Amino acid sequence: MFDAFDPTDVKELEGVSGNLKRAITSGKPVRALANTFWRGYREFNPKWHDYQKADGAAFADKFLEWEAERDGPWAACVNVLDAHYPYIPTAEYDNWSGEKIRDLHESLAGRTLSDQYYGSNGRPWGELKALESLYDGGIRQADAVVKQLVTALRERGELDETLLVITSDHGEGFGERSFVAPDCRAVTHSWGVHEEITHVPLVVKWPEQHASRIETAPASLTNIPAAMVRAIDRPASIPDPSDDPLLDGPVLTMTERLRKEDRPDRPEPYFGPWKAVYEPIGDDGAVRKHVVRGETDPDVATVDCISAQAAVESHSSDSKTIVTDAFDSLSPTAVADGTNEVGDEVENRLADLGYLR
Repeated sequence: MFDAFDPTDVKELEGVSGNLKRAITSGKPVRALANTFWRGYREFNPKWHDYQKADGAAFADKFLEWEAERDGPWAACVNVLDAHYPYIPTAEYDNWSGEKIRDLHESLAGRTLSDQYYGSNGRPWGELKALESLYDGGIRQADAVVKQLVTALRERGELDETLLVITSDHGEGFGERSFVAPDCRAVTHSWGVHEEITHVPLVVKWPEQHASRIETAPASLTNIPAAMVRAIDRPASIPDPSDDPLLDGPVLTMTERLRKEDRPDRPEPYFGPWKAVYEPIGDDGAVRKHVVRGETDPDVATVDCISAQAAVESHSSDSKTIVTDAFDSLSPTAVADGTNEVGDEVENRLADLGYLR
């Protein structure tokens, strides 16, 4: 509504009193309070569908306009939200849903999916699975945006001089059970380290690369900065698996969610921390995933993965030790400034990107 504080999608971490306090002390209390109450109305009005997502093609157009004005080296991150919740692909890409699924989707407006598809009184899990057809349409739409970008860079003669990385920060769950905590089912990406959430695409095109290869070993997104440095230092050199920075070091994943202090209404299997370590086994692309959930007397599982959709429970008596040793070997990285406050400039930027408000 107004250019002032507005509660965010992580409202559970602040609660009603926290949002009111921030509104009152924000410097624009009247406007901020109006935003807060408007958010509350939208939250509790079941017919309000608040999400307005910019089509990824619009972001691609903006980037291409910006890139056309560059006359030197540049770097850019184009964040495409077409596949993100609330799963609203345009008709051109909505190939797998139908009127009933779209009606179901509309009926879910007003509350998060994680609140509606949870517990013995939750909605049927089959409904959530049906929404995956809309998600698939969003992925197809995002693919078209990537094609738009790559085609334009190729036509401009820029692609051969560019390190191109196509990836995602998470996948999405539609009711899949966890191997380490079978009573915990994935809903969007709200908790857990299910393969459907952590196993994401990673497509890398190095400068001057013209032949493709498929790498089956685990790779980590945390190594992308190292890949960028390598592309700058050795622009005409395409790494082989032995010196590919994306394949260097352990591949780990972790989330704290859910935290018991944030959602005491949830049962134990939904609480973190969730930790996993990936390691290759054999030459056929199989990967072993060692998983631990919880801290005191944690749940432990071993999973053999071929893809995000093909995984089976295995067994290893060393899984707990492997996970513990891997995470104990990590050292803190100085990325925080010592405060939990988020400035207006950062909040506004996140809002522009579609994460807030």
